[in-house]
Amino acid sequence: MITPVDGHDRDAGVTLVVEQLRRPVAGGIGTYARELVRALVTTSEEVAQQIVLYASRHLGGADPLAEFGCALATSPLPGPLMTRMWELGLFGPPFKSSVVHALSLASPPTRDPLVVTIHDLAFRTHPETFTSHGRRWHERALLRATKHAAYIVVPSAQVNQQLLDAGLSLTQDRVRVINEGADHLGVADQDKTDELLGRLGVVGRFVLSVGTIEPRKNLGRLIAAFGEIRDDYDDPLVLVICGPNGWMANTDPTPGVIFAGHVAGPVLAGLYQRAAVVAYVPLEEGFGLPVAEAMFHGAVVLASPVPSATSGAYLVDPQDTQAIADGLSQTLTDEVLRAELRREALAAIAGRTWAKTAAEHLALWDEVRGR
Repeated sequence: MITPVDGHDRDAGVTLVVEQLRRPVAGGIGTYARELVRALVTTSEEVAQQIVLYASRHLGGADPLAEFGCALATSPLPGPLMTRMWELGLFGPPFKSSVVHALSLASPPTRDPLVVTIHDLAFRTHPETFTSHGRRWHERALLRATKHAAYIVVPSAQVNQQLLDAGLSLTQDRVRVINEGADHLGVADQDKTDELLGRLGVVGRFVLSVGTIEPRKNLGRLIAAFGEIRDDYDDPLVLVICGPNGWMANTDPTPGVIFAGHVAGPVLAGLYQRAAVVAYVPLEEGFGLPVAEAMFHGAVVLASPVPSATSGAYLVDPQDTQAIADGLSQTLTDEVLRAELRREALAAIAGRTWAKTAAEHLALWDEVRGR
């Protein structure tokens, strides 16, 4: 049952700001928001009744946020206007909460205790992969978050250190590292995986890459590296890229490269299991969910040194095309290496569940209430 919250009939327990789930391309932040809410709602009825989801208005039919089965409150404003008003300190949630947790940098003004999740600082470390408008928005949002939040949540020790070194007057006692889960794709649907591969024309071995198609994902170098090695094998070898188009997406036809678009979770799990190698070489990530997903499903992974790839992946310099090509050759042909990577990956990913992630969030909110 969805309980509307209008500021008059009840107070909220924990308000989760899930504006990222209104975006056409929600990306990894959207996965974090969606899977965290799902895990919280299934923790217990008591926990589910504490949660209120808050986002901009939805037009046209049933609100997809209602699928979570917990309380839902919406602003009367559309998303872009709402977040602009938030920047001006206006139109925050019109009801009282014990904790307000913004699951991205889109955080509202509030007098209630505020927690903000900051997923990465790529807009600072790789500004060339953002629009000028995007850089300015992220910078302003970062400054507001670090000024007003009681706690900042980050997905990795790497982002934790970047924040402490960023000249933002943050101290370690205000930053909490909470890793993300990897068990959200579900059981692989092998029949639908076969159907997709057949539709794509994939008949032999393939390299898989997953993620939103945008400059930060570094697909240009990955495609160039793949082009260097694809003719070294007698059997056909293709690169399958799964993910929605982001900004400046380039999906021009390239020999041996297939863009599959968005793929549902059980089919993506099947692709991870079938891929000869999963290659994920972004310039910067705060965590790197595709690496965690691939490891969970037993894949051989080649990756740039994103936080989720600290063990169990063959690491390469994402700015060195030749290093990526050499890494692809090694991981495709060295059976001893492949077996070792699989063993290390399964050990590294053990225990990375969204239930654990949810429990750590609940513990943090208890701390906030007790301050």
